[in-house]
Amino acid sequence: MKFYKWLFVICFIIVFVNFNNLYAIASEAEIDTSMFGYEKNEDGTITITSYDGTNESVIIPSEIDGMSVSEIGRHAFLMCDCDLKTVNIPSSVKIIGEYAFESCVYLQSVYLSDGIEKISKYAFESCVRLQIINIPNSVKIIEDEAFMDCKSLEKITIPSTVTSVNADAFSFCSLLTIYTDSDSSLMKEIMGGHRLNLRVMCINHPQIITDEAFPPTCAQDGKTEGSHCPICDYKIPQEIIKATGQHIWDEGIVTLEPTVRRKGTKEFTCIVCKNSKTEILDKLPVPKIGSIITNSDASYRKERNSTVEYLESQKSKVEITIPDTVTIDGITYKVTAISKNAFKNNKKLKKVTIGKNVTQIEANAFNGCKNLKTITIKSKNIKSIGKNAFKGINTKAKIKVPSSKLTKYKKLFKGKGQKSTVKITK
Repeated sequence: MKFYKWLFVICFIIVFVNFNNLYAIASEAEIDTSMFGYEKNEDGTITITSYDGTNESVIIPSEIDGMSVSEIGRHAFLMCDCDLKTVNIPSSVKIIGEYAFESCVYLQSVYLSDGIEKISKYAFESCVRLQIINIPNSVKIIEDEAFMDCKSLEKITIPSTVTSVNADAFSFCSLLTIYTDSDSSLMKEIMGGHRLNLRVMCINHPQIITDEAFPPTCAQDGKTEGSHCPICDYKIPQEIIKATGQHIWDEGIVTLEPTVRRKGTKEFTCIVCKNSKTEILDKLPVPKIGSIITNSDASYRKERNSTVEYLESQKSKVEITIPDTVTIDGITYKVTAISKNAFKNNKKLKKVTIGKNVTQIEANAFNGCKNLKTITIKSKNIKSIGKNAFKGINTKAKIKVPSSKLTKYKKLFKGKGQKSTVKITK
């Protein structure tokens, strides 16, 4: 019984194979070769130069008028007007010419028979719906941009028999994963994922691991992206990118303040490598007569001959001293005057000392300082006191003056706004 079952199976297989052969012969015989334009080659074969049909599925004949079809010529199906979706190419064809199927936007499947040796440049460029194509072992050359912009192509296997693949053959195939023989030195050199922006896998090994790129810094070298197979020796080496030497400096710290008489310094630190540099700051310009200059205690107006007039205190204090001299930005000035309204209505002020170089106290200088009780004058050269300079100071205030100037200053201070109860003493 078992013998008959096996006999039945064998007979079925023989019938099935013969049926397929008969179908193939019938299909070949049914091809309407009148739809193909062609030209005769010197070797007695022909090149298909055009297609005028409207079929969605096309089988390229292996013979036309008894001559073998050896090539699909340049532009043969370029921007085919039909809704061409499937193409079968026989083993007689050795070359798929330049631009042969360029911009066949409906083309989805291409079946290449073993025998094709060369896929020329731009052969399938912009076949944006192409999803299926096989590369038989007979193929040796795949030229520039042969499959450029085939956006739907997800998988292609390139056998080790291929001896030349242009680096841009699969440009802009954003979904594509290329499978290849990991022992092929040609594939290792050309099919680098970082170069084509593609995924590359060796046929018999796990997925390629990407070695991440990192940029160079001012002091440290960087690397380009690379890749390697964790099992075999397949590797796209990372290239060294030399350190830029370009530091990224912080805002800097002034380490020596510049003055009118000397230059200053400012130190900067690189936020990456922590190296530092020092920058020289120019001297400050000499203040012009009449300009306002300040320090942490007070502001002054520059007068002639390196003298200044005291304008106002920078801080609200109970006790204030008008200094003999003040040094600002490397220049020392004599303080020779107290300006108009310098302390007017200062309710906190209780005690004032006026330096020995003051020669002039201007109008309303201490007007309204109702809590001012002690005024010590060290200057022996006061020549003028302005109107109401001491009006409104405390009624029990005392103005202490140098003993040698007591008589003169009593006359000078008379009628300057203070109450008669204010005493001028030595």
